[in-house]
Amino acid sequence: MVLIIGHTAAADVAVSPTSKEAPVSDHPGQRSLDVEVSSDGEALDNTAVTIINDKTKDQVFSGFTDSAGQVNVTLPQGKYTVVAQGKSKQTNLNKDQTVGFELNGDERPKG
Repeated sequence: MVLIIGHTAAADVAVSPTSKEAPVSDHPGQRSLDVEVSSDGEALDNTAVTIINDKTKDQVFSGFTDSAGQVNVTLPQGKYTVVAQGKSKQTNLNKDQTVGFELNGDERPKG
């Protein structure tokens, strides 16, 4: 099951419960970005994830990881910064990508 989170001028944004599902959009130029967050090899649910388009500086996604520590977003090709729990990584989304974050104990979400 794929849930449509919202629509921006830049992209249809979607989240799927697992990263194994097919991308939501069949539009040319759309790519799947999987974000995986873990600590000591354990998936972290309910971790804040934000994705920013590097060219426009627009925030194109803001949400939380699911019970498997994952977020799946479908976006147009381009360069993005992915932020999870204060750590950031840049990715060139010219093909389907997975961005992983391994947090140490001090960086784990509180609560």
